[in-house]
Amino acid sequence: LKAINGILVLLGTGIPEYEDMLREMSRTHPNLIFINGQSEDVIDAIYLETDLYFMPSLFEPCGISQMLAMRNGHPCLVHHTGGLKDTVSHMKTGFSFDGNTYDEKIQNMVDSFDTVIDIYLNDPQTWKKIRANAKRMRFTWKKSVDQYYTDLYQL
Repeated sequence: LKAINGILVLLGTGIPEYEDMLREMSRTHPNLIFINGQSEDVIDAIYLETDLYFMPSLFEPCGISQMLAMRNGHPCLVHHTGGLKDTVSHMKTGFSFDGNTYDEKIQNMVDSFDTVIDIYLNDPQTWKKIRANAKRMRFTWKKSVDQYYTDLYQL
């Protein structure tokens, strides 16, 4: 992030030891901002001002935050699991990574982040297309029911 003058904003709560570690890291790294808590105003600002929404959840039944980011035209980098794999399409509406082991997932996450940064910096046409695709995505009940019906009767 330093090399590209980027800023990573982390928002949330969790295991106290991790919160302490992230607070300390944000004190010593000016390109890391850790917001320990939840605030609708801050969340709204993040959705409006970010270039990439990063959601590396190991398990995610189906969060809504990636959909809100996409609604604002921000591609997401997600772990290809649960509802995230159902809502973010790699290289179409965002980016995803996976792996068979924890170490492989971490390596693939880092490699994917490097790919995202490369596209952002060096391929503005692809970046604009992915942003536009993300912004067009809508996850309505009608669309979900229609897809479920189609999938059900293809069995």
